[in-house]
Amino acid sequence: MIAGSDSLVVEFLGMPGSGKTTLARRVAEALGQRGIHAYQTNQFTVKRKSSQIGRVSSLASFLLGNPMYSLLCARAIVESRQRSMRDLVLVFRSWFVNSHRTSQFSGSAGLYLVDQGIFQSTWQVAFSARRPEPVRLIEKIGSLIPVPHIVVIVEASLATVARRLTERHAVNRINAPHAISRIEVEFPNDAQLLPRSFELLRQIKGAVIRMSATREDLRVLIVDNEQDGDLEEGMRRVVEAVLSYPSLSR
Repeated sequence: MIAGSDSLVVEFLGMPGSGKTTLARRVAEALGQRGIHAYQTNQFTVKRKSSQIGRVSSLASFLLGNPMYSLLCARAIVESRQRSMRDLVLVFRSWFVNSHRTSQFSGSAGLYLVDQGIFQSTWQVAFSARRPEPVRLIEKIGSLIPVPHIVVIVEASLATVARRLTERHAVNRINAPHAISRIEVEFPNDAQLLPRSFELLRQIKGAVIRMSATREDLRVLIVDNEQDGDLEEGMRRVVEAVLSYPSLSR
């Protein structure tokens, strides 16, 4: 699925707690100061701004219009052997909703900053899988996957992610219980959960970088967000990458 020439989709990929959403928000603000409007999207803003009936209808049209992609994805997710039926439902919904959104944004004029995209969904599938094979999932789908134009890989150390997840969970429990992620709840009771999650993300990052070498419509930018002061430098690098993309620089 090749992106439309009048659209630009930027996906932020990284561990929960790496600062994807904060970086995307800062990039949107910086672009706005230059007179460029950017839609910052995640699963929660999309839920609030779309009617349930409209979302279901649009998603059904996407699935029926892409039967081979839908079948291959469904089979790969089932073969990942999710830990529970609840996890299976969650990853099915996340995968196909984010596939649909990436495809939809790529065909619509505008600049979209996505912190819950198709590659992040690959990590979500692997996170709760008994047989986590994220690279196999990406390779099995191959050229059918609806990729963004730019993938911003946001990096932070295990210790930093653990600290930020702990802080975020304390805030979300009071102010936004709907936004609490599975990893926030589980990692304090499983010492190996974060190392395993980092390894899965490392595999996905490698697959994305290899894919970018064979696809002209996909660029990758790696941003270090270890220290709080790194945010502004990361923002400047992402803004530069966005402004230099052909659809905006022409």
